[in-house]
Formats: sequence, structure tokens, C-alpha cells
Amino acid sequence: MTATIDTRKEPERSLRLSIIEGSFASIQTAIVSGALLTGYALALGANDFQLGFLSGMGTLATLGAVIGAQQIGRRGRRKPMIVESLALGRSLWLLLCLIPFLAVPAPWKLALFLAVVLVAGLAGQYADTCWTSWMADLVPASIRGRYFSRRGAIVGAFGMAGAFGAGWLYDRFHAETSGIQSFLPFFIGAVVFGAISTLLLSRVWEPPLHGETPRPLLQTLRLPFQHPPFRRLLIVSGLWALVTGVAVPFYQPQMIKNLHMPFTAIATYAVICGAVNLLTQSFWGHLIDRIGNKAILLISVIGCTLLPLFWLFASADYLLPVWIDAVLTGLFGPGITLTFFNLVMHTAPRENRTSYLAAHRIMTGLVAFLGALLGGWIAQCLAGWHLAVAGLTLVNFHVLFILTFLGRLLLWPVIRKLDEDRLAPPSHPV
Repeated sequence: MTATIDTRKEPERSLRLSIIEGSFASIQTAIVSGALLTGYALALGANDFQLGFLSGMGTLATLGAVIGAQQIGRRGRRKPMIVESLALGRSLWLLLCLIPFLAVPAPWKLALFLAVVLVAGLAGQYADTCWTSWMADLVPASIRGRYFSRRGAIVGAFGMAGAFGAGWLYDRFHAETSGIQSFLPFFIGAVVFGAISTLLLSRVWEPPLHGETPRPLLQTLRLPFQHPPFRRLLIVSGLWALVTGVAVPFYQPQMIKNLHMPFTAIATYAVICGAVNLLTQSFWGHLIDRIGNKAILLISVIGCTLLPLFWLFASADYLLPVWIDAVLTGLFGPGITLTFFNLVMHTAPRENRTSYLAAHRIMTGLVAFLGALLGGWIAQCLAGWHLAVAGLTLVNFHVLFILTFLGRLLLWPVIRKLDEDRLAPPSHPV
């Protein structure tokens, strides 16, 4: 899948096209990683530990990142690798449509479901590390904060619309078509949106690749840990992934199982997050370019620390804490996402940059996977447990939310020790 590109129009043309491509990709992601996927797993009989494992599959898939890092040095180009892996990974979701019709025991269906999620995730992570390296060369360093904030806002808006549309259609469709088959049209739709995104991505210009040489696997993994500033960033990223990963898999199960929220309401939560995200992306991007990533990261983490505790006060008859959490998550979440993304690109040296990107993905992915497994194990051990205290009824998921709160609180002094090489002031607007 190749195309002739007039480089005289670059990188401006490709920067615009990347936003369009990402918008289609975000709709696909909203369907295959949102509440519908959790609902599909529950319909297949998944328990709390398996729900944690499901969430961890996406982070375990970061192992695909190191393969991508190795292959860049061998092949010398990123775009063909990305297009090929995305075409494979996004088409795999069609297999979920076959699972209900297989004449095999229910545990085998669940195992096949988890295998599809893992392999699709491996392909996506293989591509995503190469994509980040590509974008680091495509987007001028002086405008990264503003460009990625604008791109993130637009892409997030489409993802928000996709999540809400899928939830609303599911609630309406499910009333007429009961059973697990009601999920299948949405997975087909996700494949279509993914195919459009992949086609558009093939039209984006790839700047020449510099400083990437083939390296053995162990050397690829070891190199970033020998760079002190990047090593400190890996530690902070890993700790954030751990304390967040313990609870992340269980917000949607809490909505479905204990708060009894319909999929439209769950999608509304995503819409609120996305809308606030949309309104604040530009604000965070400009602020990052002015005062730096580390300061914004600390502010955002402080803002997010109390949010897990809001869920202790929510009930099926009182969802106000959920909606407040949605607003504040949309406010502070972009600050964390943008700063970690920028810090990785700023801290990683240009030479063999993809090895550094791969190490970051693997570190955070494996730690988040372990966090999800730990959370799943705790939730399963406490299944059926409840405690009435101060007018509240606490269940197993609430324990995980409290643990995440405590972990975030302890991270404040660690983030203050991060290094950051400040960039020159932006020279021109996007």
C-alpha cells in the first residue's frame, strides 16, 4: 500500500491528515476497548479476576513494542510496518463475531476471546511504538504541546461520539435482539472504521529515519536503563501505571454490576470526560509549552488523586459522584497524557529513539498488567464482601479505588524528582 507524496507540502499536509486518520481510529478504539467489550466478556461468563486479566491484556500487549523497535532498525522504514500490523490487528476483531456460533464449551469461548484481545493488542503496540517514533520526526519539537493537544482534542471528540453512539445503539438494539449476538454488529463496525484509518495513515508522509541501527533484543531493552534521566522517567511512569492499573479495570464493572447503569449512561460518562477533555486540551498544550511538562504532570496528578474516592459515595440511586468524577477526569486526564507523551519524546535521545520508546511501553505495560492482575485477584478474593460504614456500603471494587488513591498520593514527591530538558520557546503556531 504505497502512494506518491509531494514533499513540498510537508509536514503541514500530513499533520492535518494525521488528525483525520486518528479520528477514525478513535471510533474503532472506543468500540473495542470500552464498555461494550466489558459487557461482551460478562456475557461470556467472565469473573472479576478475568475482568482484571482482560484489562491487563492491553498492557501485556506492550511486548509487541520491543519487536517493533527491533524491526525499525532492520527495515529502515516505519510506515509499511505500521500499516501491515494495523491491518492485521484491526481485522482480528471479526473473530469475535464467530465466537457465539462455535460448538465448544463456554470456557473455550472465553479463552478464544482473550486470545483475540491479546494478539490484536500486540499488533497495535507493535505499530504504536513505530508511530510515536514517526510522529517525533514529523512534528516540530517547538509545537508538539499545541499540536498534540489539538489533535488529542479532535480525536477525543470523535472517540467520545463513537462511545456514546455505540452505547445508545446497543441499548436500543439489545431490546430487540437479546443475547450475546447483540454485540456483533458493533465489532463489525469497528473493523470498518479501523480499515478507513489504516488507509488514511498510508497517505501520511514519513520523514527520513535517522539514528536507528539493528540491535539484539537484550541490548534494545537494556539501552534505555543506561540513560539516567530516561531511567527516572521509566520509574515514575511504571509507578503511575501500577497504582492506576489496580483499579482501572473495575470502573466499568462497577457501573454495570453494582450501579446498574445502562450502556447509554456509561457512554454518557465517556461523553462528559471527552467533552471536558476537548475543552481543556488546548489549555494544557499551551501551558506545557510555557512552563514545562513536569510542572503540569504534578498539577494533574494532584488533581486526579482524590477521584477514586468519589466512587465510594455513588450508588444506583445516587450517581452524582460519578458525573463529578467524569468532569474532573476530563479536566486533569489530558495533562497527564500529554506530559508523559512529551516527556518520553523529549527525554529519549534521537539515536536509537525507538528502543527508548519501546522500553517505556514495555515497562508501563507490564507493570500495569501486574497491577490489573493484583486488582483482579483482590476483587475475586473479596467477591461477595461488603461493609457498612458511615452510611456507605463498601464492596470489593471500593477497596481497589482506595488503594489507587493511596498510591497516587505517595507519587507526589517522586514526580518532583523528574528531570526535564526545557525546549526553546515556540517559534511559530500550528
